[in-house]
Amino acid sequence: MDLAKTLESLENVEHPMIKVMKAAYGKAKSSEKNGNYKVYSDEINEKNPPHFSATIQKQGSSYSFLEIKNISNGVVFSEKAAQNVIDSEIALSKYSYQVPTDKAFEIMQSVAKQGKIIRLSKQDRQKALENVKRVVLTEKLPDIPKAVKNEILGIEQWDLLSNSAKSRISMQWAKKLGGKTMVIINDDEMTDKDKIRAMILFIQKEV
Repeated sequence: MDLAKTLESLENVEHPMIKVMKAAYGKAKSSEKNGNYKVYSDEINEKNPPHFSATIQKQGSSYSFLEIKNISNGVVFSEKAAQNVIDSEIALSKYSYQVPTDKAFEIMQSVAKQGKIIRLSKQDRQKALENVKRVVLTEKLPDIPKAVKNEILGIEQWDLLSNSAKSRISMQWAKKLGGKTMVIINDDEMTDKDKIRAMILFIQKEV
């Protein structure tokens, strides 16, 4: 895996993490000295979070990333995770601001090598709700807020549930399915690129 070579071939970069990596590589390449070169998001006028830093080591004509970090939350990404982000960004570059949601799930799944990402279908929602009710009634969710617990036990119509309740339902459905499964609720036909990027970054935390 040669991240430096991959970065050199990228044009019109939108992703803030890749922008920082590309800037760090450019900084190292333009220097005549070997050493470590670090760039932060604010150095390249990246104003919107999340903010990143990238540190690359130059040894002659060889370049290797020592650290790629989301400084907004402290998460450090491996080179493999960074490559996954780049691969997903190449796929997203075919679209403008929004991506068909089914395609978005395909892209997310393609860079989630260690698990499955599932869109909770409408036909599975009632089963997922009944599943979490059983868990709540058996006191296996002691940390659940009382308001959310009452909502899960008292509301039958999916559209009336809050996002907090839906999140609990999807989490428990993922546990029931087993393995490294992530269940996402998304009813939109199109999904914003930034939402997809945020989810991909979340997935890459464990890579």
